[in-house]
Amino acid sequence: MQLKNIIQAIASTQDDGKAKKAIMYAGFLVITIGIIAALIGMNASIVFQNISLTEETLLSLGQLQFQQFGRQSHF
Repeated sequence: MQLKNIIQAIASTQDDGKAKKAIMYAGFLVITIGIIAALIGMNASIVFQNISLTEETLLSLGQLQFQQFGRQSHF
């Protein structure tokens, strides 16, 4: 969730009470999504301990992404 979505949720309300509820709801979503993303990353690092990412692997993954979406690679 981006900052502009939070601002839009706050700015689109009619009164102060609804704006406060929008702030709480948007803040809860941002924190929840951040925690979930962190937990997924921590679990992946535990489950896939034997994966070694070398610089060549990361470069090839980056080039694959650029090729897939039709962009020029900057590597």
